Amino acid sequence: VTNSILTSPSSTNAPISTSPSSSSTTPRRILKPKRSLVWRYFNTINHDELHVECVVCSSTIIRKSTSTSNLLHHIQSQHNSEYQNINKSMKSKSQMRTTESTPRLPLSSERSVYLSKLIVDFIIYNYLPLSIVESSQLQAIFQEAEPSYLIPQQKYFVNKIFQDMYVEIRRNV
Repeated sequence: VTNSILTSPSSTNAPISTSPSSSSTTPRRILKPKRSLVWRYFNTINHDELHVECVVCSSTIIRKSTSTSNLLHHIQSQHNSEYQNINKSMKSKSQMRTTESTPRLPLSSERSVYLSKLIVDFIIYNYLPLSIVESSQLQAIFQEAEPSYLIPQQKYFVNKIFQDMYVEIRRNV
């Protein structure tokens, strides 16, 4: 029996996981990593994402959703100096992203065509669906290995790479 990931019947549609050892196990939520800078100032209470405690003033805040805007509003209204720190950090973070962005390889470049053909070979020889090109895991691999290469959409593979391969194979037959 393997672990399964299901969607919760609740209105939040949050993923839950169940243990393979017992069917009576209570489902538990898989928490997403907290990426917002506002989380520096809050701790979750009893692993519940909707009940948080402000680290600065120890007040408990009950969130109605998983959005962090009300947490940011609390920091802004109650702790203005911390709010200014968050604002500065957010601005510098977005500036770093734009200045450090890697120039992209054009789809027509020799390197880009070569990498696209490698992906097609991988798909064909492993009997994988073409939708794998939109997999975040495959994109992460290529982002690490070749940051300037952006994996094209499925349409590009169908209309360009597969067509080119078809013409080449037909010519050789």
